Amino acid sequence: MRNRVQSNIRMKAEKHKLQISKHVLNAAIVAGSSVASLKPVKVNGFVFPLTSMDDIERLEEVVRADFAIREQYVEYLASRKPPSVDVSNFFSYLFTDDALINYNFSGANNVGDQKMPMRNYSIFTDCMIEAWGQQGLTMDTLEEKIKLIIKKLTARRRMQKFRQRRSLK
Repeated sequence: MRNRVQSNIRMKAEKHKLQISKHVLNAAIVAGSSVASLKPVKVNGFVFPLTSMDDIERLEEVVRADFAIREQYVEYLASRKPPSVDVSNFFSYLFTDDALINYNFSGANNVGDQKMPMRNYSIFTDCMIEAWGQQGLTMDTLEEKIKLIIKKLTARRRMQKFRQRRSLK
């Protein structure tokens, strides 16, 4: 009798595991991803979010020089951003504010030093279009989103400086 009860408990547990696996697979199919995307995706030599300008420059260099790393980066982008999440909200998972502070979309800057033009970087343009193009992302939309990201970043920096000055008084 005891063995039968234990056997029934094991069978129910296995059935529950199968149901969970089925739900995970269905969620992946609905999200438009493949079963392969359920495995951990990484970019060799990089930990996201990138925290410095040097990390961004190094990623750009490697992506341009090594097609395998480029493919890893595109796959990372495609697998990490759900279709329901806006690009401007997802950028913080890729790059910190400190890493992006010296960049803007065009490179032009009215005040202060010249910025690095993101439009000339594959990691900000080509790779993102390749990864999220099926989600409807176009170059024009990406440009708008990047400009919005930089605008928000600048506003956060300005507020941070304001609070620092106010606390010194």
